[in-house]
Amino acid sequence: MELPASTPAIIAEALAAVPSPLQTGLRIGAPAPVDAVARAIARSLAPGEAPDAPPTWLRPEQAVAFRRVLYAVDRFRGAVLADPVGTGKTYVALAVAQQRCHGEAVVCIVPPALVRQWRHVADTLGLSVLVWSHARVSRGALPSARSSLVLIDESHHFRNTAIRRYEHLAPWITGQRAVLITATPVVNRLTDLGNQLRLVVRDDALLDAGLPSITQVLRYGHTHPALEHLVLRSSGNEWRHPTRRDETVQRQTTSKELALLLETIDSLSHSTNRSVQALIRAVFWRAAGSSPQALLGCARRYHRLLRHAQDARESGRSMSRSALHWFTAGAEDQLVFWPLLTDGENSTDLDLGDIQKVEGLISQAQARARGPDTKCHTLKAILADRRPTLVFTTARDTVSYLRRHLNIRELAWCSGTNAGIGSTPLPRAVVLDWFRPGVARPTCQATRPTVLLCTDVAAEGLNLQAAARVVHYDLPWTSVRLGQRDGRALRLGSKHAQIEVISFPLPEALEKRLRQQKILYAKGGLPVRLGLAGRPTESWRWRTELAQQVEEGPCVEGCATIRAHPRGILAGFSIHGYPDPGSPKPANTASAVRLLSVAVWIGVDGAVSENPEVITQQVLVSASCRGTPGDSGQMHQAVATLTPVIRDHMRRLRQARWTKPQLTPDQRRVIQALQDLATQSARHRDVVALGRISRALHFVRGGHTAGEDAMLRELTRLSKQGLIQRLPSLPQSDPEIGALEVRINGLILFVGEGTT
Repeated sequence: MELPASTPAIIAEALAAVPSPLQTGLRIGAPAPVDAVARAIARSLAPGEAPDAPPTWLRPEQAVAFRRVLYAVDRFRGAVLADPVGTGKTYVALAVAQQRCHGEAVVCIVPPALVRQWRHVADTLGLSVLVWSHARVSRGALPSARSSLVLIDESHHFRNTAIRRYEHLAPWITGQRAVLITATPVVNRLTDLGNQLRLVVRDDALLDAGLPSITQVLRYGHTHPALEHLVLRSSGNEWRHPTRRDETVQRQTTSKELALLLETIDSLSHSTNRSVQALIRAVFWRAAGSSPQALLGCARRYHRLLRHAQDARESGRSMSRSALHWFTAGAEDQLVFWPLLTDGENSTDLDLGDIQKVEGLISQAQARARGPDTKCHTLKAILADRRPTLVFTTARDTVSYLRRHLNIRELAWCSGTNAGIGSTPLPRAVVLDWFRPGVARPTCQATRPTVLLCTDVAAEGLNLQAAARVVHYDLPWTSVRLGQRDGRALRLGSKHAQIEVISFPLPEALEKRLRQQKILYAKGGLPVRLGLAGRPTESWRWRTELAQQVEEGPCVEGCATIRAHPRGILAGFSIHGYPDPGSPKPANTASAVRLLSVAVWIGVDGAVSENPEVITQQVLVSASCRGTPGDSGQMHQAVATLTPVIRDHMRRLRQARWTKPQLTPDQRRVIQALQDLATQSARHRDVVALGRISRALHFVRGGHTAGEDAMLRELTRLSKQGLIQRLPSLPQSDPEIGALEVRINGLILFVGEGTT
């Protein structure tokens, strides 16, 4: 067939080699004001945001958190909302749920003490919620209804995969989306964060952002910039908190009475098992530092424990954990020791020779409880000004002790078992309401209590903004708990301009034994390593902070020239990915997904820097100056200089796919079984079965949530027929990214001809 003469034709002789295929596809925007280009570069670094408008009842400063959580939920199925204590995370999470649940009831899994508070907030906002307690999850009772979005408050309680509440929740929440709400996602180690995320986020969710395994990077004590997509935290500078003033009570010297008590405690053998010995001894030391009554209660409980062990030994039974439960019928006063015990023969090996020594210790503690107490006297002097105060202790016995010795008529108290005001027992909610602003008080109470004495049962999530002071009568083991306590008063809605925080350190002799300050300091560094605290430029958080600093004003993805030193190129670019054909697209996202955003500084010597401090300085300089239109020749040369940097980042993204963790034994077994089924289905030309097997293989080979890992373990125990029946119900694998696209977000030339 002959073509018309006008038909264009390409002949090989007319083709020319392209020196850089990538460079030919890069496009820069039109010339624009330099400050607008600088804002475009800065904002491109921030985590993704959904376009949804927040509800009117959110504060303006909460809108960004709302949109970022929505984006993460849509793209990764979940996120950790880690805004500081007292900044209204409950409202942000409920706003996200309202946007995605479309009128259906939202399942909220919260600590037991916060059930009433969550229901009250939801009712105030007119939202339908099903509030479920952590305690019910621990017992294996889970909601029968499923929700489009689950909210898990104080999610750090699900940081340990070995506890019952985690084992029960992980399978139930599989396939659902969730917002994990906690100001303190790491408590003892970085893996705390990974365990929480894996309830809803697959381990390889950040693969296309350069992180093959969330679990693996945190297990080795490292972090990764890609975590900014899943751990969302505002700086805290925009929240209208009261200021704080910290004070530490002068450390007590070790009194003669305490020295004698410690001598007796140290003489106890406890067990030939060194771990058990160390744990029980630490319990005694902690009690001795709290109050004489706490030490007396601890000694009495240990005396009863030894008597149980003696009875067990005389009857020929071992004193294992299960045996202890049989002898004591689960007596509550023994539970403090249960973590020290393990199931198995002679696992505790308690030293019955301690019985007489403990009886002597009980007599000593009783005598000290009747004598003067410097620590209690100091607290009484602090409370004399009647300023509304929260006093936190670690022992219920200390609550009882201080109630008797402080001699404050209208003293409110709250422990894990009961609560009241003065000598009158009252429901916990009624007692706490006296320290909540704007709550109607019972008319029968003549005088408002000014002191709430409580254990850590009141340390989480509660709104107690009426308090103007927080006293740590006993320091906790973790900086997380310390921050949670402070956050009861240091939160939005406080009527006080300043909150006073007072800490009682341990006496010298006890600090040497327990090293509590050292432990608090070490655990306090975990949020810094994760990027939630410390200097922003030392973590991924600098990207969010920089975007917030230049937020005001227009934003244009263009190019500009600025007469400023040093000479060089400031550029921002993003790498976007398109799902492979036939791969399912993420819900509520455009076809192209942003994988990575980068800002670089390239000096005149060709040195490339992505140092946060350098980028921050150059962006802020650009945002505060006026520039001139750039020469097109200079801009094209700048793009040529930038091209190798872009190519290097694209190479790293591709390499991440080849560095995925090795398959687990469960994955290998299921894959082998699926391959056998595929061979059998191919012989029978069963196209439907082959399609299901192919989809199942994609799912099995990928990363998984904790519940999906449990599902894989179940699949290994199925017969071939059982496996075939399960194929249609297996979760869908995540879409795989194919083609990549690079977009230049801004390009600024520093020509170094003086400043404007």
